Amino acid sequence: PYPIGSGDPISQWTAGNPHRINLGRIALRMPLADGRPVTPDDLKFPRQTLDLWQGLLTSRFEIEGARVIVETCAHPLLDAVAVRIHSPLVAAGRLRVELAFPYPDLNEFGGHGVWNKPEAHQTTMLSVAGRADFKRQIDGDSYNVGLAWTSSRLSRNKGEVLSETQPHH
Repeated sequence: PYPIGSGDPISQWTAGNPHRINLGRIALRMPLADGRPVTPDDLKFPRQTLDLWQGLLTSRFEIEGARVIVETCAHPLLDAVAVRIHSPLVAAGRLRVELAFPYPDLNEFGGHGVWNKPEAHQTTMLSVAGRADFKRQIDGDSYNVGLAWTSSRLSRNKGEVLSETQPHH
């Protein structure tokens, strides 16, 4: 088990964010068959392993009888994260990836973002099949986020270009 959440110094270091701005959050979202959101108690047989040599974090669990395997790794030189999800729930359109952007809380270490100030920052999205690019504007700071996927199930736009400006997410 990882020491996250125990309050000791190593736990705080592991969970901390050593940057002044939280660049975004990647999460999985799925409603249960009865429409309720998933809670940790709904996950059966959870197991997580970290292969330090390959830089690969593998999370496994079952939910409503369906197996889910999530592989996550960070590029050693680029500001890039890759996630691979294996589950019949993806093809069924029930398990989805969420990308959300907070306003920074500007704490030097451990800043997790402020999620209730949507008027204080802006996200502009340009999307084509298999890719979405986000331009973030926060006060005097700006940065770009690119999101790409290979599953045709996720590629809803089929080549159509979308451009949106949103005050938050």
